[in-house]
Amino acid sequence: MAVRRIGYDRHTGALVNGEIPDTAIDIGLWDKWVIFSMITLASWYEPGNWRGRLMRISYTAGRQKGLRKSVYDWGVISCLIPTWDLVKAFRTGQVAQDEYVRTYLELLRQRWEVVDEWLHSLVPEEDLTLLCHEREGEFCHRQLVSPLVTEHRPDIDVVLR
Repeated sequence: MAVRRIGYDRHTGALVNGEIPDTAIDIGLWDKWVIFSMITLASWYEPGNWRGRLMRISYTAGRQKGLRKSVYDWGVISCLIPTWDLVKAFRTGQVAQDEYVRTYLELLRQRWEVVDEWLHSLVPEEDLTLLCHEREGEFCHRQLVSPLVTEHRPDIDVVLR
């Protein structure tokens, strides 16, 4: 059986055969195909960024204009949803961003058993989009979930939108 070097370019998303550039993950396979999974963290207002199964990681306000279906029809990962009190305090300016970050990370530590169970339940063959309210470019707890997944599941690519 011939050895074929295959990599996945993190910047372009292209499958690379043969010469592996510095931006690629070299997975050095024997002649066989590999399915790469990806978790995308995106706003529910930007469906062009969605990929795979949709999972909600935030509170919702019901049907949003222009969405394909109700956000209540999506799956929910409740262990990643910040408390409503924290969300309200941040939106009204009662809590600054750095305090929000500390409080949310502490919440994840308190929920760690369930968060860890969710991380281990991820299937490398399945693409997911974790959806939240804030638009791309705005501060959001998606920015805190992204490194969590990257650290604990290096076999899954994470795209933050």
